[in-house]
Amino acid sequence: MSISNNFPKIILTGIFFTIVLLYFSISQLKSKNIDIPTTTTKPIQYFNKTLYRGVYENHSKFSLAERGIAEPYGGHDNPISHMHGNNNSIFTSFTTNFRIAFGYSTTDETGSPCNGLMLIYNTGKLPINRVFDMLEIAGDYYAENEYLIAYRLVGCKVLYTYANETWQSAYHRAINLGYITGQ
Repeated sequence: MSISNNFPKIILTGIFFTIVLLYFSISQLKSKNIDIPTTTTKPIQYFNKTLYRGVYENHSKFSLAERGIAEPYGGHDNPISHMHGNNNSIFTSFTTNFRIAFGYSTTDETGSPCNGLMLIYNTGKLPINRVFDMLEIAGDYYAENEYLIAYRLVGCKVLYTYANETWQSAYHRAINLGYITGQ
């Protein structure tokens, strides 16, 4: 008999021995009080806070931000390094503080006043495993209520900001546009 005629038997025998091996491996682990999950899927948990990101008008990612996209530069995946200024990472910085984001949207990298925009994300559809709470990780070193979001974030609302306005006027405009609720 050739192997091709016995191929289904060979496969079934292999599957049988794999199942037996797994059964005894799991029995061994359980006998040592090692917990074996009974399912491989868990419900996804979502981040439910409103996030803000300020982007000044000459920022290299401004055109993407105008479309409601927060795009990281790409690179490393160390949140503490990102927090301390190495922004060539997989993260973008957000805050839960409207005033802080407003400041980043109306001040350029030299500290000069400018126009910009704020990205506002509050859909409740952001998986929690993409969110890094810097207060929890590093004590919010710069007191910015900073959250790092891993990878590209789409679906943000866009609020244009102006160098000659106050954060309070931008805040009330965001409420009137229905981007946020009075918090």
